[in-house]
Amino acid sequence: RNQPYIPGTEIKGAVRTATLRKLILDGSSGSFISKGINDIKNRFSSGNIDKRGVRKELEKLEERISARAFRLTQRNDAKFDFMKFILISDACSKNVERLVANIQTKNSSRPIGDFHEIVPNNAVFQGEIGIIKGKQFEEFVNRFQADDQRKSFFSNLEPIFKACYEMS
Repeated sequence: RNQPYIPGTEIKGAVRTATLRKLILDGSSGSFISKGINDIKNRFSSGNIDKRGVRKELEKLEERISARAFRLTQRNDAKFDFMKFILISDACSKNVERLVANIQTKNSSRPIGDFHEIVPNNAVFQGEIGIIKGKQFEEFVNRFQADDQRKSFFSNLEPIFKACYEMS
């Protein structure tokens, strides 16, 4: 087909990031996040900072924040994640031909080239976003005793679209 597309998983990742941002800004997670960051600062405040250690600790904090926002159990398993109810297709562009460009890195001691697929500015992509509602969603939120904020947030697409719009 030789047509450019954006994988649904990439779009879902961006939607997840926007949703997480919205939940953090609107919820009571601020103190939880601040405490986690301060704990990391205190642990690594002595003169010699281990950047790799700090990065690992921040990654763990990021996972705890994401799990707290999206999951209803402590288990790190997508089966318990609200995002499983959000369905996102690949987005395709019907009127744009795919272009491949060799991008060269400037100011490097050796020439580094990398091939990238590019599309013109303002190219339009179309895909579908849906949500699973009904019995499966209700069983999920009831079984794991979802709080009202997440239950209402993930029960329709409007708050998710709003989160994406606000982040963009």
